[in-house]
Amino acid sequence: MNVLTSRSTDKKIALKIAVIYGAVAALWILFSDQILLLFSADAQQLTQMQSVKGWSYVFLTALLLFFLLEREIRKKSVVEEKLRKNCEKLTETQHIARLGSWELDIASHELWWSAETYRMFGRPADEQMTLQKFIDLIHPEDRQRIADNIDQAMEQGTPLTISYRIILPDGDVRYLQEESHGYFNREQNLLLKRVGYVQDVTSHKKMEAEREKLIAELETSLQEIKTLRSILPLCSYCKKIRDAQGDWQQVDVYIHRHLEADISHSVCPECLQKHYPEFSD
Repeated sequence: MNVLTSRSTDKKIALKIAVIYGAVAALWILFSDQILLLFSADAQQLTQMQSVKGWSYVFLTALLLFFLLEREIRKKSVVEEKLRKNCEKLTETQHIARLGSWELDIASHELWWSAETYRMFGRPADEQMTLQKFIDLIHPEDRQRIADNIDQAMEQGTPLTISYRIILPDGDVRYLQEESHGYFNREQNLLLKRVGYVQDVTSHKKMEAEREKLIAELETSLQEIKTLRSILPLCSYCKKIRDAQGDWQQVDVYIHRHLEADISHSVCPECLQKHYPEFSD
């Protein structure tokens, strides 16, 4: 429960008690004298009874206030206990999901963070945060971009989704993703606050970078394989070709097996002139 909600609840309780007390006091003032006259019309007795009436009023109102306060305190304790348990569950859930929440007061620029948000940014839980302090925690390379995005969203009152990096006190860099929206005073069309959540996506970013690295390495390896496959070892003497299994084969056999082409033997003009001159003319 934040401070504003707690104050509003306390005011409602105080108003409720004051109304009940005022109603009882008004009824007592209006009808107590008439009730006394029903018992006696003697002035001396009435004076004595007035004193009794006064002390009775003090006792009854004190008793009434006691029961009213005790009942409201008990009800408030039950509500606060339920709220405490819900907050504990929320904190545990946010920690498991690595998800923090926050609320920004537009007028004061004061920033409320959940426990998980403080942990995510590596800040002490008792540190009073402001919008400027938050911006200062952003990575220098992302800071101006995020500041401009926030200014625009606050000016226009539009939802905002941003991704940025932060540097922890120990120098570690984390990747965060954040979504937020505004709450307005509809009558005055005035932005009162922004509420959002922030999630640590560092692991996802690292996995994504590793995946891109593996893809790049695979593409390089495939290119190297293509290059190696395009180079066929050929014997300088017998002109046999070595296949992938290391076997040396005649050129025509290799072509037939790997290119699925039939070979027809013939003699080129140069070989015909060299080996069969009688048939070259």
